[in-house]
Amino acid sequence: ILSAILFFSTSAFAQSYYYQMPQKGNPGGLNRENDQASENGGSWVLIMDSAAKASYSGVQALPIGFDFRFAGQPVTHFKVSRTGFLTFDTLAANAPIIGPETLPSNNLPNKTITLWGMGANGNNDKVICKVFGNPPNRQFWVKFYSMSTPGDSLSYTYWSMVLEEGTHNIYLVSMNHGAVRDYVSPKHIPGIQVSATNATAVAGSPNITNLPLGESYKDNFYYQFSFGI
Repeated sequence: ILSAILFFSTSAFAQSYYYQMPQKGNPGGLNRENDQASENGGSWVLIMDSAAKASYSGVQALPIGFDFRFAGQPVTHFKVSRTGFLTFDTLAANAPIIGPETLPSNNLPNKTITLWGMGANGNNDKVICKVFGNPPNRQFWVKFYSMSTPGDSLSYTYWSMVLEEGTHNIYLVSMNHGAVRDYVSPKHIPGIQVSATNATAVAGSPNITNLPLGESYKDNFYYQFSFGI
């Protein structure tokens, strides 16, 4: 009987990602740049640029010495998809689709952070990255820059994924959204897929849409994802 109680107690309190409701600004206050800051004259690094076809970037390395654990396990390399997700499963070979779908999804690799639902159809659309802060309290930002709504290249969407040293938190930051004319938002699924049976998404997914936001970091907001019980 004791063994059974311990088994079910452990199962009931298995670790997974949980999130906090949106908080104002950028996490930790380290990034105070204009939301449209990019590698053009800046210190952001290009990961991949625009293309109509959904595809993966090449495998990227986290900054040297950057200690980060995804679901409690150390990770050092990743790749991104133009459709709005990042995976630490660098061997993932399934072709990305636009999505989004309810998590967990067989169309997402495991070990994935997702803002799934966007595209990179416009000339300015790209994915870039940058480190903010100093060891051992750095943040690694991956910015989905001027991304397009599927079927509407006149709308632009800026979101970032932020990995934080020390806490191992993941932040999903809503930044700058608008359009040449009327804004049409992608439908996102902000969340994390650890495995085929362990995933966490913001309530309302896969139909999370953006409100128009300006270029200042002060009107941003973010979700904080932490791993634990």
